[in-house]
Amino acid sequence: MAHVLFTYGTLSLPEVIHRVTGKCFPAVDALIEEYETYYLKNRPYPGMCYTGKGNTWGKLHFDIDAATFDLLDHYEGGEYVRQQITAVTTEGKSVTAQAYVLADNAKHLVSVRPWNEKTFRQRYLAQYLNEMEWRRKPLRQ
Repeated sequence: MAHVLFTYGTLSLPEVIHRVTGKCFPAVDALIEEYETYYLKNRPYPGMCYTGKGNTWGKLHFDIDAATFDLLDHYEGGEYVRQQITAVTTEGKSVTAQAYVLADNAKHLVSVRPWNEKTFRQRYLAQYLNEMEWRRKPLRQ
């Protein structure tokens, strides 16, 4: 059975989701209300937390199967939990999806710096792609 995934931060970048899964997925812009996304302390990537205010923009990816979620779960590790959320597309359609939200035991890592995709692309993306290769190897061998 295929599912929908909401991504923000690094996973919303086509280069990153392809590196993690080996696949490209149909995607549309969407937002989650009452969640905010901030860089994590001493890390180039963000975490999304429920705050009761603000919005997080990202992508809805369709046709995600169980094997792909296994790869994504491994990539996200223990700092994030996958949970069901409701996202709203730019056309105003509500869509139920899975999203990786910062785990309660990792919320102390949240910084005060809001996530900025442009900054990440300019400063960190190339190195991030080079260094992340190890994350998927155990599940792909």
